Amino acid sequence: MTDSQLILIVDDEPINLDLLETELTGNGFGVVRAEDGRQALEMARRLGPAIVITDILMPNMDGYQLCREIYADSTLQGTPVIFYSGTYTDPEDQALALAVGGARFIPRPSDSETLLKSIADVLEEKRHGMWTLPEMALPDEPTYLSQYNQRLVAKLEKKINDLDVSRRILQEQADRAKQAEDEVRRIAFTDPLTGLPTRVSLLDALHKHTFAAALGGPGFGLLYIDVDSFREINYAIGHDKGNLLLRAIAGRIAETALEPVLEVARVGGHEFAIVVEGLSDTDGLIELADKITAAFDRPFDIDGLTVDVTVSVGIAVSPMHSDRADILLRNAAVALRDGRTARGVVAVYDPEDDPFEPGRVRLISGIRQAIRDDQLVVHYQPKILLSQGVTVGLEALIRWDHPEHGILAPEAFIGIAEQTGLVKPLGRWLFKNVLRQQKELQNEGADLEVSINMSTRNLMDSTLPDQFMEEVAVQGLDRPRVTLEITENSILKDPVQAQATLGRLSDLGVEVAIDDFGTGFSSLTHLKLLPVSELKIDRSFIMDMEGRTEDAQIVRSIIDLAHGLGLKVTAEGVEDERSLQRLISLGCDRAQGYHMARPMPIDHLRRWLRESPWAELQQ
Repeated sequence: MTDSQLILIVDDEPINLDLLETELTGNGFGVVRAEDGRQALEMARRLGPAIVITDILMPNMDGYQLCREIYADSTLQGTPVIFYSGTYTDPEDQALALAVGGARFIPRPSDSETLLKSIADVLEEKRHGMWTLPEMALPDEPTYLSQYNQRLVAKLEKKINDLDVSRRILQEQADRAKQAEDEVRRIAFTDPLTGLPTRVSLLDALHKHTFAAALGGPGFGLLYIDVDSFREINYAIGHDKGNLLLRAIAGRIAETALEPVLEVARVGGHEFAIVVEGLSDTDGLIELADKITAAFDRPFDIDGLTVDVTVSVGIAVSPMHSDRADILLRNAAVALRDGRTARGVVAVYDPEDDPFEPGRVRLISGIRQAIRDDQLVVHYQPKILLSQGVTVGLEALIRWDHPEHGILAPEAFIGIAEQTGLVKPLGRWLFKNVLRQQKELQNEGADLEVSINMSTRNLMDSTLPDQFMEEVAVQGLDRPRVTLEITENSILKDPVQAQATLGRLSDLGVEVAIDDFGTGFSSLTHLKLLPVSELKIDRSFIMDMEGRTEDAQIVRSIIDLAHGLGLKVTAEGVEDERSLQRLISLGCDRAQGYHMARPMPIDHLRRWLRESPWAELQQ
C-alpha cells in the first residue's frame, strides 16, 4: 500500500476519526478527514479519494445521503463507499447501506484485520474493474426517505425500550443494595440473641447524649456490666445453654434497670451497658449498680439446670470523665477492669487508676523522640487472595521499639498522638518508610500493594496528597501500589474535607478501603461519595462467625453488599482453618490473620515470602 491510496474518513466524533486515522496511516494509507457528509462531499469532489469510509449518523448530511450524492455525481461514481458504524448495525441498517450503493458495511468496533481486509478487497475490485455501482437503481428520494425514517423510528423505539429496561435494572439494583444496607444495619444495631441494642447502637446513642450535654443539657451516667467468669460457665454448661443464659441475663438487667434508664445494650459477648439519664453524681449511679448486682443473687434456671451468676459494674460519668462517646465507654470499661479485685464489684472510673493516664506527658515527649531517633518500626501482615491462595498485598502496622518497654503496639501511643497532633509527623514517617520498603521489595521481585491506616487528623490535612507524592518521588517509585485504610467515623468530623483529600489521592492512583466495616456508622452515602474500592470486615465478626450465626449473616450481607457495589472484600482476624474455609464459601475476596501470618518486621517478611506456602505471589 502506498500514500497515493488516499482514503477520506468521515465521522462527527473526533475520537473516532483519530483512532481510524492512526490505524490507516500506520498501514501506509494517506488520510483526509471530514466531520459531516456535506464537508466530505466537497472534499471528495476536490481530492478524488480512492475510498470513502463513513459513519452513518452525522449532522448536516448523514452517511446514507453522502453515499447517494457520490453515486449521483458523475465524477465520483467510481469511488467506493464503506460504511463504518457503531450505532446502525442491525441487518436492516446494513441492507439500507448496501441499497444506497455501499461497497461494504463494517460494524464498529472492528478488529484491525477485518477493516484492512475489507479495504484491500474493495481496492482490488476497483483496480480490476470488478467493483461497480449496484445493478438495481438507487432508491428514489421518497422511497429513500421513507426507508430512512422507518429505520430512525425503529432505532428511537429501541433506544427508548433499552433505556426503560436499563432504568428498571438500575432501580432493581438500587432496591437490592438498599435492602442489603438495611439488613446490615438491622443486624449491626440489634443483637439477635437478646434483642437489645448493640455496641454500635449504644455508641450512636452516646454521641447524641454527649452532644446534647455539650449544648448545656444534663449530664448522664454510664454503667458497664460484665458477667463474672462467664467463659468458664459457658464451657461448663455448653454453648447452647450459654446463649439461653445470656438471654436471661439481658432480661434481668433490663427489668432491674428501669427509670431513669435511657438504654440497655449488649456491647460484647458477655458485657452489657446502661445509659442513665440525669444521674451525673456517682452516688446515684453506685446505688443503681448495687441494685443490679443484688438482682443476681437469685440463680437462673436454664432448662432445669440451676446456674449462679454474679456481675461486676464499672461506672463513668459525662461530662466529668469524658465528653466523647468512645472515651466514656472506654473509661467505664477501665473502671471495671481496674476495680475488679473480686466478684460482684462496683467501681467508679478514677483517672489516677487509669494505666494510660500516668506518665502522659512523658509519653508525648517519648513519641517526639521516637520519631526523631528512628525508634519506630513497621510490621507487615500479608493479605491473601482466597481464590488462588497467594499473597497479593500487605497491611503496614506501625510499632514503637521503646528503649525501656520493648515493642509497643499502636494502641499504646496512637490515641495520644491523635489528640496532640503528633499523628501528622507519625504519618509522614510511615509514608516515607513504607514506600522505601515497598521499593526494596519490588527490586527483590515482590511487587505487592501495601495498605496504610490513616488517622482522622491526617485525613483532615489538605497537604497530605502533596506529602505522599513527594515521598513517591524521593523513593523513585514508578507506580506506588498503596491503599489507605480509613474508618467511617474518621470522616464524620469534616466529610467535605475528607472527600476532597481522598479524591486527590485517588487521582494519584491511591486506593481507599473502609476499615472495620460493620462496626461504625456504615452507610451507602459514604460508599457513593468516596472513591472506595475495598471494604474490610471487622475481626469481631470473623472470630465469632462459627459460634454465632448472626455474625455469619453479617459477614455474608457485607460481602453481598460490597460485590453489588463492585468493591473488594477483605476479612480481618482469620485465626483458624474453619473460618478461612467459611469465608471462601461465602465468596470473600481476601483475608488476613494469624492463621496465615502474624504481623512481622521487614526482615522476617522477606524470609516468610521465601518459605511460607502462602507466599507464592500473584502472577
